[in-house]
Amino acid sequence: MTTFLVTGATGFLGSLLVEKLLQDEHRVVGIGRRKKGFLSDDVLNNKNFIFVQADINGQLKHYLSKYKIDGIFHLASCQPSSKVLNYDDFYKGNVATTRQIIEFIKNRRIKFLVYTSTTSVNAKSTKKYLDENSFSYPTTYYSLTKYIAEKLLEIELASLGIKVIIIKYPSIFGKNHVNGLIYTYYKILKSGKDLKIFNNGNIYRSFIYEKDAVQILINAASNMDRLKKFDLFFAGSKDSIKLIKLAEILKRLLGSESRLLVSSKKTSIKENILIDITKAQKILHFDPMTVERGLKKYIAEVESGKQRALELL
Repeated sequence: MTTFLVTGATGFLGSLLVEKLLQDEHRVVGIGRRKKGFLSDDVLNNKNFIFVQADINGQLKHYLSKYKIDGIFHLASCQPSSKVLNYDDFYKGNVATTRQIIEFIKNRRIKFLVYTSTTSVNAKSTKKYLDENSFSYPTTYYSLTKYIAEKLLEIELASLGIKVIIIKYPSIFGKNHVNGLIYTYYKILKSGKDLKIFNNGNIYRSFIYEKDAVQILINAASNMDRLKKFDLFFAGSKDSIKLIKLAEILKRLLGSESRLLVSSKKTSIKENILIDITKAQKILHFDPMTVERGLKKYIAEVESGKQRALELL
């Protein structure tokens, strides 16, 4: 039985990945700072799941020394979830943790490491779409520290027999993700309040639904024999979408009475963000859903979760 290490196992994406790996009959060692986070009781009680509640920046080798690890999914990171976070916070959560993983890998027979990064590391230059050839141009502490982590993995693991694969995501949305544009739109439209859409609603944005975000990680591991020693892939939905169209779809799916108020006011994101996922489709057999289909599943899962919570009261 193959054993995978998942860092950030209690988080939004990590918990979903752990669940999928267990469903595929793998053994999983999950490490996370929280006692449970988004991990379900079924996962915590699964005989093939080993949970280590710890900070990666602690004694990582001590925590994991007794486990034989075949592959690593490194998802743990400091997300831009608060304006009070500073560079040191992002460095600790993204760079220092990655250095700990690198030290853990040394002198161990680990076959691969898949690292989750962000498309915000890159800039479009003169091209319409972001892809694997877009140059790096981080503009925030978050994107800068994710870029540093990417390069550390490439440089420090180059001499070892381990494959390093980088998966770069745009905004991920799902039932447990309480940040981001889709969550904000959903919350406002669900409340019936008016939704103001900036940049005249004409800006294109790329997103990816949580289950597609997990699936590309699984596909990367499944196709590892065909991949280069160091490689990266851009992930995203099958399409990108204008903000006004996004709002219209959500409004329709929710049956919301909210008004959509289009404003010419500019936001910090003034340019279209479109992603070319051709490489992932060809090499990883990645077949994501459209944004609209993802939104339908998102709303169904959020509403179903609320109903279950009410039934437990």
